[in-house]
Amino acid sequence: MSNITIEECEVLFKLVIQKLKNDRLSHFEFNMDDYWIITADEWNEFTDAPQPVVESFAEDIGYLKTAIKEKAIYTYSDFNRLATVLRAISQMQAPIP
Repeated sequence: MSNITIEECEVLFKLVIQKLKNDRLSHFEFNMDDYWIITADEWNEFTDAPQPVVESFAEDIGYLKTAIKEKAIYTYSDFNRLATVLRAISQMQAPIP
């Protein structure tokens, strides 16, 4: 079984921010909106093919900006939204062919 502590997560988030700063990246423009996602209840279920659903990147960004404005994350759904932003940044900076 794998595990990670909150302290380790904190270190990783700081390292991500430092990497962006070291690379002199200050903002990102995303030329996409809809994207496919496999829901959490299916992403590690291998008996059937997953049924991806369409999500909205613009909507995700909107929710995240609300969290910034309110200085609070109220639901764990924002974790998924932030993960989507990180994945999009990763794909922009180091595209997977």
